[in-house]
Amino acid sequence: MWEYRLIWMAAPPPWWDATWTAAAAALRRQSREPEQRPDTYLVLDDRPDVGLKLRGTDGEFEIKVRHDARDGWELWEKTPFFGWNALEAARFAALMQRDVPDGSIDAEASAVDGVMRLLTAAELPWREVVLHKVRMQARADDLVPGLSANGIDPAWLAELVEIAHGSRTARSICFETMAPEARITLEGAAGASNMGYPAFLIDANG
Repeated sequence: MWEYRLIWMAAPPPWWDATWTAAAAALRRQSREPEQRPDTYLVLDDRPDVGLKLRGTDGEFEIKVRHDARDGWELWEKTPFFGWNALEAARFAALMQRDVPDGSIDAEASAVDGVMRLLTAAELPWREVVLHKVRMQARADDLVPGLSANGIDPAWLAELVEIAHGSRTARSICFETMAPEARITLEGAAGASNMGYPAFLIDANG
């Protein structure tokens, strides 16, 4: 999976509040409500290009790797892990562009515990951060039909998120695709910080 994402760290764009209200109404028409959940991140302070996340309290573990940043967007490749063994460890290490340290694989571990052990064995310092979010997700033409965009397919999965971390609140919009596109633009993207969650958490700690 591929994600195009923008984050606003300070004031939201002028269209944010109206778009958020319209998106919540669209979910209610589907008998849905905005999702509220904590996600756990393993933050590597020298790797803003890598996101390591456990979804919710007992969800799947995933790694996101940033491939590009252009026109205000960041392009991320998302790879989920549903278990842990030597092959999954090798897949994770390849995404990190690192080798698997000898003796670092515990086939009985969950994916997130296996990754923690591998990072420690590789002497890659990490810290655990819980990020609280309010999140809405649906087809782009259902969730954000009012956004004037180029290169965004109406059938892509769109996401609006408000993120609370300490005293800070950030807003994010994301479009998820099965393959990266050549170019997308979004009117009203001005003021975005051009960063993903890893950089947001690194910056918040600074």
